Amino acid sequence: MRKIPFLLLFCLPFSLWAKRVEIELQSGASITGEVLKKSSEHWVIDLGFTVLQVPAKECVEVKELKSGKVIGSKAGDHLYRTDPKLKNRPLGDLVSELGECVVMIRTPIGLGSGFLIHPDGYVITNDHVVAGERQVSITQFRQAKGELIKENYDKVRIVATGGNVDLALLKIEGHSNKVFPTVPLGSSQEVRQGERVFAIGSPLGLERSVSEGIVSLRNRIIQDRLHIQTTAEISPGNSGG
Repeated sequence: MRKIPFLLLFCLPFSLWAKRVEIELQSGASITGEVLKKSSEHWVIDLGFTVLQVPAKECVEVKELKSGKVIGSKAGDHLYRTDPKLKNRPLGDLVSELGECVVMIRTPIGLGSGFLIHPDGYVITNDHVVAGERQVSITQFRQAKGELIKENYDKVRIVATGGNVDLALLKIEGHSNKVFPTVPLGSSQEVRQGERVFAIGSPLGLERSVSEGIVSLRNRIIQDRLHIQTTAEISPGNSGG
């Protein structure tokens, strides 16, 4: 088994605000403890009898034990992660867990939605949301004490666009110490007709709205493009979410 280069730190006093988490490691092992500090480079975990500094690159997933929410993950050499078990979860749990991964995107001429796919701040949206734009800002919504807190990011880079598939890849810049929550991606080939779907976005500027439906048809062709047709209500501002 490959050894993991943990750094042993001096013991710190118990922190009441720390979250108790389980960290899944690339070796297949797991660690349970309290989070004292996190950055893009490492997680500092209080095990109760000592403190470990765990390299972020060794962490596959960091999950909060109380809520089951994934608060950190590492895609490794990949831009995104997958989770085939996710769609079997209750809708309310999915909305709670993935809501902070969905962002609002603003440009000088309009707004849309998007979602985080990598902990370094990479975001997927629709190409038509940012096409031809030079100034793009992103707003992330976090739940804290029952309220939504807005975090605005004005330094956003358009990494790549694909007008033929109406997709764009953005990058939040200037926050290398922040670990963003991410949405796992799935395969369209596994989507089934009648399967439950839901959308999170900012339709008409109504922040963090959720709509639910089913897959009406998996391979609807509209204007020479293949679409997944759903009954989930989509309005202007939902694009990219």
